[in-house]
Amino acid sequence: MAHLIYLGKVGEGKQYSFLGTLEDSLAADNYCNPTIFAAVQNEWSDMVEQLLALSWVDWVVTITGIIYVILAAQENIWCWFWGFVSCSLWAYADFAFYQLYADGVLQLFYAVMSAWGYWQWRRQAAEGEQLAISRMSTKEHLMMISLGVIGGVVAGYFLGAYTNAAATYPDAITTVFALLTTYLVIQKKIENWLYWLCIDGIYVFIYQSRGAYLFVVIMLIYLVVAVYGWRNWERKYKTQQSPTPNLMQG
Repeated sequence: MAHLIYLGKVGEGKQYSFLGTLEDSLAADNYCNPTIFAAVQNEWSDMVEQLLALSWVDWVVTITGIIYVILAAQENIWCWFWGFVSCSLWAYADFAFYQLYADGVLQLFYAVMSAWGYWQWRRQAAEGEQLAISRMSTKEHLMMISLGVIGGVVAGYFLGAYTNAAATYPDAITTVFALLTTYLVIQKKIENWLYWLCIDGIYVFIYQSRGAYLFVVIMLIYLVVAVYGWRNWERKYKTQQSPTPNLMQG
């Protein structure tokens, strides 16, 4: 799922850069400069401030989003239920509290994709032909990357021209890739976890640049889950490929 809402809610009117503070201190050749410790303290205070500022909707969205990712990594169909809850509440918060209408529409789209994902997995199971985990072809990778880059650049241009969005192109490109990667999850393409690793890794830097340290931590959690998802789906894929022993043979 995408993470656009946090860029609109945290770091507004403030630009943080812990790396910049470090560079200034190191340039002065004073490695024990108290400025470094003050920067760490300030960033910790910012994280606590962001934590306390979260509403009940933010908490539910965050927790259900993490549940979605964990269940998806386990190939559990109920991941789509939690994804639907998370994105629906996310959209509600966008419209009701934050006036982030474009992101609200995006979250509604994610909610529809969650419903579609549940229906797709349930339909396959009902027909006795559970959708198997599969790998992407080179052609599919090229199409995925082309659509992600082109769509992201186009979206970034319009965001930059008509909105005051932060981190315009990185945010737009990762959002388009997140949409496409959610489709890969629905289709049970094992490489979806590699794309999530790249997407969430980029979001770590985007959130850090905006001072959204709490959500840096959340993205790090997503990265760990993505590694787990990749390993788990890889194991299941290899099990699928193993020949089934013929019990009728003597």
